[in-house]
Amino acid sequence: MRCGYHGWLYDVDGQCIEIPALGEGATIPPRAKLRSPAAIALDHGMVFVAIEEPLTPAPSLLAANDPEFQIGDLPVLTTRGSAALLADNFLDMAHFPFVHAGTFGASEAREVPNYSVERAGYGFTAAYEHEFANREDPGVATGQRPLIQRRRLTYRYSAPFHLELEIEFLDAGGVNVIGFFLAPEDDETVRIYSSLWRNDLDGSLERMREAVDFEIAVIEEDLRIQSKYERLEMPLDVTAEVHTRADKTTLEFRRILAEFVEKAEAEAGRAGEIRTPDLSAPSRAL
Repeated sequence: MRCGYHGWLYDVDGQCIEIPALGEGATIPPRAKLRSPAAIALDHGMVFVAIEEPLTPAPSLLAANDPEFQIGDLPVLTTRGSAALLADNFLDMAHFPFVHAGTFGASEAREVPNYSVERAGYGFTAAYEHEFANREDPGVATGQRPLIQRRRLTYRYSAPFHLELEIEFLDAGGVNVIGFFLAPEDDETVRIYSSLWRNDLDGSLERMREAVDFEIAVIEEDLRIQSKYERLEMPLDVTAEVHTRADKTTLEFRRILAEFVEKAEAEAGRAGEIRTPDLSAPSRAL
């Protein structure tokens, strides 16, 4: 592997074996050796790389190891946006009737019922039930079930940007698990990796393609707003914005991310470095 800037050449072990500017046979500085990542993990089709010692365990997703579930991968999306704001949007429960009116948002269900958030380390779990428009349900077209149905949402978050939403369809039956994984590229660009795990499609590839297309439409509804933000910063101080009881998940997200950043900066300081912590998320395994 040769660096495109100065032409330094590295072998497969990360050892620099040539620095063209020094001439043939020159002594290679010992510090020119590349460092290996502190940890690498593979789970639910994602590769997680920790450049420094990881602050959290590698994320996992239970449905990915359950043979009852069928997987469908969304195409990787690259968009102008903030990973923090996109994660905040994924965890937000009050925007459904307004942003997602064209997919599952039910205008009748505007109120967010009271719910609790259970913190665990640099992550949390939150669950609640609500009414939604189940346009995916074949039973709606046949008159077997009404369009407006009930579902239970269980959110699972792991810092910095690993998110999971388990959707239990209480009327139609079945479970849909959405994995939402964010990788910031720079201050204004983020990659979105997302997959679905479904146990209610009877192994049908056509129905999974329809489910993937539906989820793409949901994300596009979010991005129509998220990509137009003029400022992409998300305040980690929970007093900087006005919040209500409907914002328990997004408030806990801010608290955890603030603690995560503080911890990462402290670890870097002990190592004699002053830098912004690496908040990058995974890439998809091939």
